[in-house]
Amino acid sequence: YHYFKEAFYDSKSVFAVETGIVAQARITKGIWFQPAVTWELSGSNTDAGILRMQSLNPQAALLFTLNKPEPGYPAIYLITGGFYRFNFAATESGSSIDLTTKYYKTEPGIKFGFGLQSRNLQMDFGYKYGLTKVNKIETDGDVFTRGSYFSWTRFF
Repeated sequence: YHYFKEAFYDSKSVFAVETGIVAQARITKGIWFQPAVTWELSGSNTDAGILRMQSLNPQAALLFTLNKPEPGYPAIYLITGGFYRFNFAATESGSSIDLTTKYYKTEPGIKFGFGLQSRNLQMDFGYKYGLTKVNKIETDGDVFTRGSYFSWTRFF
């Protein structure tokens, strides 16, 4: 959802989806590096209607295992990392809008959470926290992209 910092309300969430390519490399037995590139469709309800943004997101994360995973047993981990969102399209109330006049095209952020990995399946739950405002026009105050997520990954 989009967080309106100076408004008296937080916007309501709408369905969002993210898909992409993820890799994983073990740095040590208990620390894994996980880069990703994803396409994201996000949005929220606003006073002007439903705002939807499409973006391309390169991401990098470190996973810190909380247990010593043995073959056949799941690994439980904490995840922390960052992302850089490149917004390339947006709609408001179903009508296409010009990103260059109303919104910034880029946004850095951090993510954190926890998860479980067993063999080639990984599930995690976390929070993505945009660090800079996305709106150029101050009508609603500063608007930030923030929200919780559930991720399911299958490694091939």
